[in-house]
Parts: sequence; structure tokens; C-alpha cells
Amino acid sequence: MKMARASQADIDMAMELANALEALSSRWGATMPDKIAKGHRDEERDEAFCLDDPADCRRVCEYLIELARSASLFRVAMGMAVVLDPRNELLDPDADTLQAHPKIQAALSAIDPLPDTHNEACGAIQAEAELRRRHALMEEMAGALREAEEYLRNCANSPEMAGKVLSALNKWEASK
Repeated sequence: MKMARASQADIDMAMELANALEALSSRWGATMPDKIAKGHRDEERDEAFCLDDPADCRRVCEYLIELARSASLFRVAMGMAVVLDPRNELLDPDADTLQAHPKIQAALSAIDPLPDTHNEACGAIQAEAELRRRHALMEEMAGALREAEEYLRNCANSPEMAGKVLSALNKWEASK
């Protein structure tokens, strides 16, 4: 099953909502959610929440409604439901923690790691590339030598020109 991914804002809102509900339903005494608690931040105790106080209830309801409107709790909850759905085979249905499904673990285990043969193959490819580069350079030099030889034949009547051509060819060959 595919569905929209929860955004970071959705996740942050879900976490804030979970914290607020934990504070409101604590078995050690209900407290106001941190975001709307009054003045007790520097003290060790939190602001108490009283279910029988209409002002407390109104403050909490307004906060929870505003929080719910800020992002999508549905995307977070549905996203987790999709991840947990055994038909999707993402997580191990027999595990108490979030662990990859046995099929995924088996597939990952079946993949051979890149052993030394990978490094050897990379080295062979680099060596082949260097040989090809050198071969191309030699072909280029041979072509230049053929051209120079032909030019020298044409300049056989001018020894001075032949000397200049040979000098230029030697300089070119030394630069490679």
C-alpha cells in the first residue's frame, strides 16, 4: 500500500500531542501540557490539571484543537499502520521491536559484500584505461611521424627546411 509520507511537522505535532496526552493522563497526577503550563517552568513541580475546572478544560481543549490543526496526525498514524501491516512485509511480525522482515533480512544477507575482487576489478579497469590512453598517444605520435616523413620527402631539396621540421618534431615528442 502506498500513502503520503508524514512530514517532519506531522511527526513533531504527533510527538507534542503524545506528550500533552501523557501529561493530562498521568497516573501520578494530571498536569497541564508543557506548552500551555503557567509559570512553573523553573520549579520542580508542574502546573496541575483539574478535570473539574472549566477554565483548565477550555485551555486544554483550545490547545489540543490548535495543535491538531497544525499538521496531520492521520498521516503519522496511517504511515505507521502501513509500515506495521504484515501484508507489506516490511517488519518482522513476530518481533516485539521494529526489525526488518525476515524476507528483507534474507535478501540483504544474500548480497555478496564487495570483497577484494571488487578492488582488483577496479584496479584492472584503471590499468586498462591507462593502456588505452598510452595506445592512443602512440597512434597519435605515429601519425605525426608519418606526416613529418612525408613532409621531409617533399622537402628533400631543402636540407635547411628538413632540419627545422625535425627540430619541431623532437620538441613535440619531448612535450608528450
